[in-house]
Amino acid sequence: MKFIKIVLSFVPFLATAQVDLQAVGTCPETSYSFFRQGIKEQEFTKAYDAQGRILKQTSNFSSKNTGNYTEEYTYEYDAAGNNTTITYKRNNEVKRVIKKAFDATGQLLQESASAGVNLLSVNTPSLNGTQKTQVFYAEDGKTETIREITTINTKGQLLKKEVKDPSGKVLMSDTKTYNIQGKITQDVHFDATDKVTTQTDFVYDAAGNLARDKTLRNNVTFAETKHEYDATGKLMQKTRLNGKGQIDYYFTYEYDTNGNMTKENYFYNNQVISVRTFEYDSKGNKIKESYLDKLGSVSMYKTWEFACK
Repeated sequence: MKFIKIVLSFVPFLATAQVDLQAVGTCPETSYSFFRQGIKEQEFTKAYDAQGRILKQTSNFSSKNTGNYTEEYTYEYDAAGNNTTITYKRNNEVKRVIKKAFDATGQLLQESASAGVNLLSVNTPSLNGTQKTQVFYAEDGKTETIREITTINTKGQLLKKEVKDPSGKVLMSDTKTYNIQGKITQDVHFDATDKVTTQTDFVYDAAGNLARDKTLRNNVTFAETKHEYDATGKLMQKTRLNGKGQIDYYFTYEYDTNGNMTKENYFYNNQVISVRTFEYDSKGNKIKESYLDKLGSVSMYKTWEFACK
């Protein structure tokens, strides 16, 4: 039986959660908690149906920074298993509804987001699903503010994204290039004049591991990150260099006998500034992540629970 994982990311200009559904095997995550100074500030719980599809995710927030509030996402499916509706609530009040329409083959025809009676955005695929045009609207639900056009390759990887105003003028754009193995080799950001403002190049070793990435801003080197691996391909050190090629900071990594990363050490001026530790269950799921200061005191930690079959 396949289970479903929810990947949440904030959509530009809407500050709402966009959802991708990805199969993750037989250990669905059922809860996540975040603690600061021993006090729980965040808790997410997930419920699934018999087919392993996500039905509901409930989030509770409580901290001095965010205040106290709840969020809830519920998911509905058609007979073919397509996710047709996502409803978002904050403090039990419906704030946003996403509707999706599919053809007989399961191809997405259109996706729309609304708040009450007002339309927020409409996302329409074209070119056999390789291009999507998402139109965003003002609070009246009628006035177009911007449109975002994305193009993907046959593997579903993003090739280009353009943001345009209602007149069609490009406000900014991004392009991504991949090698034959499908790994990203270049990420470029353009401004409204089509000038390159940020460019990141990625280089891989013979084994396919990321060896380094270099970022240029306005054609001047801004930073570079180098990665070092052991003979088995495990990441052992990651070093960040500034624009002058000097070391800003670096991380070192430790592993258990199963190959799970158990520790990340953060160095600045060759001194340990902080440490992250990781714990796993018998199936290799990460169940705890702790943040320690240079004195070894735990300042924050995260926990996960799974319903493994």
